[in-house]
Amino acid sequence: MAETCFVISPIGEEGSATRKHADDVFDLIIKPAVEKYGFDVVRADKIAGAKSITEDVIRLVQESALCIADLTEHNPNVFYECGRRHETGKPTIQIISKEEKRIPFDLAGIRTIKYDMSDLREARKAILKIQDFIDEAASSGFEEQSSGTSMATINDALIRIERKLTKLSSTTSNEAISKRTKVGFDLLLKNPQAALKEAIINGDIETILTLLPRLRNILGKSSLIQVAGILSMQGYPEGKDILLDVVSDFDEEEDIDIYRAAISALNQYYIARDEEKEGAETITPLIQNIIAFEGVSDESKAYFYNQLSMIQNGAGQLSEALDSLQNALRYAPQEPSYHYNISIVFQKSGLSKQAVEHARKSLDYESTPDEDHLSHAYEVFKENNLEEEAEDALQKLRAVNAVRAAYAEL
Repeated sequence: MAETCFVISPIGEEGSATRKHADDVFDLIIKPAVEKYGFDVVRADKIAGAKSITEDVIRLVQESALCIADLTEHNPNVFYECGRRHETGKPTIQIISKEEKRIPFDLAGIRTIKYDMSDLREARKAILKIQDFIDEAASSGFEEQSSGTSMATINDALIRIERKLTKLSSTTSNEAISKRTKVGFDLLLKNPQAALKEAIINGDIETILTLLPRLRNILGKSSLIQVAGILSMQGYPEGKDILLDVVSDFDEEEDIDIYRAAISALNQYYIARDEEKEGAETITPLIQNIIAFEGVSDESKAYFYNQLSMIQNGAGQLSEALDSLQNALRYAPQEPSYHYNISIVFQKSGLSKQAVEHARKSLDYESTPDEDHLSHAYEVFKENNLEEEAEDALQKLRAVNAVRAAYAEL
């Protein structure tokens, strides 16, 4: 019997704009994405002969091998069902229309795929991203796994906060505490765990923005960056400011992954706000400061240079992006993704010879063919009349993803 993929989606009344949009997403993105995996794709309004739709929906939410949740329109029923699904730890793919400015805060820490129904190529990209997610889940047999949310980490951090505040209150008078705090901190003293969790669940940004600065001296850097990162990735300057402070105060004794996460979140902040140029100016000296430390590994230096190239590329600073990627390759000369990235920038810069060279290396240095790398290599080889290499890349792409290969030939 085929496994079930249950679609959590706003549905709307028959003939409504919501129903038309839901049907388009179901028929043109979700079904094409999952059909090759043999799933029985089900949505609430497509349950045949159900005696109790509600009971069947809850059962499908909890028991289906895969769920795809469309967060578009911020539908309350979708949020409820999505929350119930995440409780199970089973594979869940969140998608949302690119027209939505922000993902609901309590779901913002979970990887979410944006789609664009007005552009065929963008819709295809969403299909491919969904398939990438399914491939990852399939490799583990669709076993229960982390949904990618930071809620568990936040919860653990809040327990630590509560302990610290209990200790603080036992050694410091209430009067002294009140002098050092402003409105909102009393929530933390009464019940820090409930205060922040409730704000996250309710999407109460104002409360979160009030509480977060007061947590800075209590939370460890890792937990602080997780919360601030979620805010910044949604375009909130308050989250960005905290991240900048953390990265500016670089400590080589700290886990380097903390700073990698912070730089990545900063990148996404500037991209979300279409402020890549400002982002490049801000992030460049921060990265230069980090890589100047002897204790930073070559692999991390390459990572930071690659991150810098992404924001420079988005700002249209192609020459600077090339310099950053060449530095990344200096520290990690056999990393396929860096060769792929620099090939793209060379292609955009009109430097076809270099684009071809690095497209080849992106394939030579990887043990398992990557769809993006193969698709790009095919395009570059085709543009430069390298028919044999183009055909070879296309054949390999067909073996990995026949649908994507068909689109590549368009």
